Amino acid sequence: MDKEDKNQKSVNIGQLLRKARVDAGMSIDDVQKKTKIQKRYLEAIEEDNFAALPGDFYVRAFVKQFADAVGLNGSEFIQKYDQDLPGGENANSIDNESREGQNYNGNQPEPAQSQQSSQRTARHDPSSPEPNHSGWNMRKLVPIVGIVIIVVIIIGVIWVGAGKLAHHNSNSASSTTSVSVSSDSYSSKASSSSKQKAAEDKAKAKSKNTKATGTQITKGANENEYNVKTNEKKTKVNLKGTAKSWSAVSVNGSQVWQGTLNPNQTHEVTIPANSKDFNVNLGNATATDITINGQKANLEKPANNGSAQVRNVTFKLTK
Repeated sequence: MDKEDKNQKSVNIGQLLRKARVDAGMSIDDVQKKTKIQKRYLEAIEEDNFAALPGDFYVRAFVKQFADAVGLNGSEFIQKYDQDLPGGENANSIDNESREGQNYNGNQPEPAQSQQSSQRTARHDPSSPEPNHSGWNMRKLVPIVGIVIIVVIIIGVIWVGAGKLAHHNSNSASSTTSVSVSSDSYSSKASSSSKQKAAEDKAKAKSKNTKATGTQITKGANENEYNVKTNEKKTKVNLKGTAKSWSAVSVNGSQVWQGTLNPNQTHEVTIPANSKDFNVNLGNATATDITINGQKANLEKPANNGSAQVRNVTFKLTK
């Protein structure tokens, strides 16, 4: 094979490796990180500038590693283009040379010609021991396995702690709910008991007042008519103003008093014995309290949107 043909094939080697790198989406820096070969040597390989490499042996070793890094089969690639690489006559020793070449990262000074010769002789020595790759791999795996174990332990501790915290919160929530329900129940019973007692006290007071005064006031035919049942010989009507108000009192159709009451001012009218009824005319009913023989008359609101201010209320007297 003449030099022109050999150079043409060498150019194809650099182009093939460059194309494989581009297809793999890798940069020269990516290949350098993966192979540990100096960037300037990788660029020289892509440019088929094999003279820039330390020696013929490193050409073959670096090309093989380059091919493996970009996804090609390095051994097959070397075998296919064996005759186009420097040192092609050493094809039979490619595997041993490639393994030794992986330990070279291009940072060492270029070896002298005599050193290269002695290194080739040593590498072809069948008694030379093979590198112990399995021991190296185990040394790399030990820290990884240790890290995985530590991570698993941490996750386990967090999981157990979270479970205990959730259980504690659940118990606390249950206890709080129980206390709240008990408290609400107690409050409800206490409120009901208090209301019942207040109603009973009011009824007793009303009964006591009725017995004490002997007077009972009930609603008559409508909200402006009331019946007054009394055992008193004389009926006393007390008018009290909670605000300024005008009032008038009539007995058996005749007016016996009229006047204006200021806030907290009172006026008492005595209804003659044997009177059948009396009327109280109110100019401001909501600001006037009426008490008969000490018994307060609770006037109901007028029906049909009647006036709650001006009212004429009739009280019928019975024994």
